[in-house]
Amino acid sequence: MDKAIFNLFFFLSFLVNIVLASEIVGKYKGTYSCPQGVTNLELDIFDNDLAIFRFSNKEKLSFKFNGYYPLKIDYRDGTITAKTFKGIAPYMFVNEGTTFGDVGFNADFNLSTYEINGTIDFSSCGGINLKRVSDSNLFVGHYDAPQGNTISLINLYDDLNATWIFYRAFEFAGVTPVKFIFDESSLTIESLTEFKTAHSINNTVNWVSGNAILEKKDDSYEGEIRFFNNYNKRYDYFLKRVTQIGKNQEDKLKQSDIDALTAGWHLLGTSSEIDDFSIFENIDLIWKFDGDRWQVYANKGVGSFDKIEKNRGFWIKK
Repeated sequence: MDKAIFNLFFFLSFLVNIVLASEIVGKYKGTYSCPQGVTNLELDIFDNDLAIFRFSNKEKLSFKFNGYYPLKIDYRDGTITAKTFKGIAPYMFVNEGTTFGDVGFNADFNLSTYEINGTIDFSSCGGINLKRVSDSNLFVGHYDAPQGNTISLINLYDDLNATWIFYRAFEFAGVTPVKFIFDESSLTIESLTEFKTAHSINNTVNWVSGNAILEKKDDSYEGEIRFFNNYNKRYDYFLKRVTQIGKNQEDKLKQSDIDALTAGWHLLGTSSEIDDFSIFENIDLIWKFDGDRWQVYANKGVGSFDKIEKNRGFWIKK
C-alpha cells in the first residue's frame, strides 16, 4: 500500500474506536478542593473515553506543584463520571510539598454554559468547578515501535509543553510529558521524563519514551523516532494536526464555523442532525464511520450519505 494512503487510512481508522461526545470535547479551566487547598485545574476532554487532568497550585498556597494524569470519562444524560487508571500515578513537573494521588470526580455538565460542577471522588476532598475555554490543541498520528505500530495523540498545552498519549490496538496504553519545538520546516519532540520511562497502564510491557524529528509536509509531519532503550535504531513517525469542535443543540454547526477552519483535515461533531450540506460547499471531502464501514461525501453532491446523525464525529478535508 502506498505510504501516503496508509497514513491517511490509519489516521482515519482511529475514529472507529472513539465515540465522540461532541458536547463535552475541549479545554476546561477552573478549580477543585482537596487537602492541599483550593487547586488550579486544566482539564482536556478529547472524546467519550479520555481526559487529561492537569493541576497546579494557586498563588495563596505556600508551596508550588504542577502535575497531570489521565482520566477515563463516561458522559451520559448530562452527567460526567471521571475515573482514574490503575497503575498510573500523577507525573509531577514541580513538587515542593506533599505527595499527590490521582482522583476522579462526579459532575453535572451544563449544555448552555459549558460548565462542569460536581464533587471530587475522595472523602477528604470537596467540589470541582470548571468552564470550557477553547478547543483542545491536538496532533494525531502513528509510529512504528518495538511493540508494534502504535497510535499517538499529543495534546499541546502551550508553545512548548505537551502530553504524549499512546494507544496500542486502539486501546489507551499510557502517557508521557514531552516538549514541542517548531520551526518553519520541522517539528522536534523531546521527552521530559527523568528516566525516559513512559507512564503505562500495562507494567508487563516496557513502554519507553523517545525523541522524534519530523519534517513538515503540507498539513502533516513525517520523520523518525528513536527510543531511549535502543537509541541507535530509528522508526517511522507520522503526525497530523487536527481540530475538535463541540457544538450543543442550541449552537448548531454553521457555514461560518467551516469557513473559519484552516486547510487540511479536521475532526468535528454536533449533537444536532445535519441534513443541509450547503454549509460544506467550501470543503473537499467528508468522512464518517457507519457501523462497519467508512462513508465518503465529496463536494458537488457526490457521496454515499445525505445526512450526519446527531452525536456523531466526522472528518472533513478543506
